[in-house]
Amino acid sequence: MKDIDKVKTVARLFWIYLSLVVVVGVAGHEMEHLRDALNISATLIGSFLIFLWVHYDSKSVGKLLSPPFKVGVVGLPIVFVPIYIFITRGVAKGFVVILVFALKVIGFYALIGLLLTGLQMADLYRLPA
Repeated sequence: MKDIDKVKTVARLFWIYLSLVVVVGVAGHEMEHLRDALNISATLIGSFLIFLWVHYDSKSVGKLLSPPFKVGVVGLPIVFVPIYIFITRGVAKGFVVILVFALKVIGFYALIGLLLTGLQMADLYRLPA
């Protein structure tokens, strides 16, 4: 498998991961005794997917990353991933990439919020049997 295919596969897995985070949130709300374990596992899986994406993307664009930078990607991705994007894509394209990603995530969670609100409203107005 080529590196660019690995990047695309990890990106797809990230969207599946976001869906699982929603499921974990709903399950954690219902099963309070599992909430901490679910949150920790979701965080670890998310960090691993972000690291995989940065690792394969850096190979596909021909940039070698130092081990401390890779640790930063895992430990503080909200800082290091934008830095990585600016390094590999340039400032102008980096802003566009980050903006598009942010809009996709916001749209994804807005749709999930509408879905959950609709389900909650359906429960409120359910007719008695």
